[in-house]
Amino acid sequence: MVSSQSRIGIIGAGSSGVYLAILLIQQGFQVTLFEKAPHPRTDGCGIPIVQAGMEALHQGNPKITQKIIDSGDAVKVFEFRNLRGGVISSEPVTYEENELPGMLIHRKAILQAILDELPPRMPSF
Repeated sequence: MVSSQSRIGIIGAGSSGVYLAILLIQQGFQVTLFEKAPHPRTDGCGIPIVQAGMEALHQGNPKITQKIIDSGDAVKVFEFRNLRGGVISSEPVTYEENELPGMLIHRKAILQAILDELPPRMPSF
């Protein structure tokens, strides 16, 4: 059991920092997020989350995993290309029933799914 007096500060409220805060709060720690930006930075591009990453997210918080599945696209094909864009190899991806997929999702959707799970007492941007 973690003492309710245990306090942790996390520098940076990007997706990793916010997710870490959620996991630590679930374990009973008092957590403070420090972020220099006045609001979440959602600029960026699409991000792949490999299947093992989805499984790790699911172990920590199944609600976040479901939001990511709802907001992204499951990986259906792995393509390997040369520097000129030519396809070297293409392999379809299949999933077993109830198996978590690898996902392609925008950074903004990942961060929003995680921010939605912060407890109300956490400071917001």
